[in-house]
Formats: sequence, C-alpha cells, structure tokens
Amino acid sequence: GILSTTMADLAKAIRMTPSALYWHFPNKEELVLAALEELHRRMVVGFSQALVESKNGSAKEQLGAFLRHAQKLFQEHPDYGIFFGMLSAEAAENSEVVASALRERVSVYCGLLARIIQNGQHVTKELRNDADAFHLAHAIFASLMGVRVHQHLFRQSLPYDPLVGALDLLLLDGAVAIKP
Repeated sequence: GILSTTMADLAKAIRMTPSALYWHFPNKEELVLAALEELHRRMVVGFSQALVESKNGSAKEQLGAFLRHAQKLFQEHPDYGIFFGMLSAEAAENSEVVASALRERVSVYCGLLARIIQNGQHVTKELRNDADAFHLAHAIFASLMGVRVHQHLFRQSLPYDPLVGALDLLLLDGAVAIKP
C-alpha cells in the first residue's frame, strides 16, 4: 500500500537513489499525485478514442464501448485499476490532497458515463430511467475498479475475462429499457 511504502522503497524499486527521487518529488504525496496525473492522461486518451469511435451509435453501444475500453485497459494494465482502487481506499482517510485529486479524475469518467446514460434515458429512451444517471455512472466505474481489485486477489483461480464478461452482461442488459 501507499502508506506502508517509503520513498526509499520506491527509489530502490525504480533503481534510483533516494536523493535523486527526492530531487524530483519532495515527498510521497507529490509522487503519488504525479503518478495519478500520468495515469489519468493515459486513460483519457484511450477513452476519448473509444467514445469518438462510438459517437454515432446508440446509447447502449456507447456504454458498451466505454465498458470494453475500460476492461481492455485494465486487462492490459491491471496495475491501473488496482492503483485507482487501492489509492481510493487509502487516500479517503489519509490524504485529502490525494483524495481530492483522485475524485477530480474519477469524476471525468463518471461524467462521461452519466452523459451516455442520460442520453439513453431521455433522448433515445433505450435505457432504463428508474436510476439516477449520476449514481449509476459512479456505480459502474466503482464496479470496474472493484472487479479488477477482486480478480487480483483471486488471480490464481478466477480469470479476468469471464468475471468482467459477467459484469458486462449485468450492466448492458440490465440497463436496457423495460418494454411495457
């Protein structure tokens, strides 16, 4: 975890001297903020591309594109989802600066999801409207992070793809509007 890792541990892990690491980052909080910003930059590029490619699709197709991109990203880079999940758990109680920065970044993804959901609820009417889009977006993003963290715990016996496929089924088919 972030709390139990020292700057000396980090320096050793990246084959730097502690003084060189402190030259770039005066403390662990600054290092975590820089890592968070770099990860956010990488994720935004991919999410933007996925959303542009699906912009002419239905709300369900856009939601599916968002989910597929997040799943692919967390499959190829499991540390991204684990980092977000673990940082969320630790920062909420230990560093308001990091927690605030994390909330800002996560709010970007949840905002994108909420707009897709609202469009599907109110414009195309293909998505259920009995759930608040803001809360549903946060639940979806939390589920994506949670699946990555949970699968990491059970990595010896629980493959990622079937687990995330079950989440897809639940989210995409569960979001479809109920026909009278």
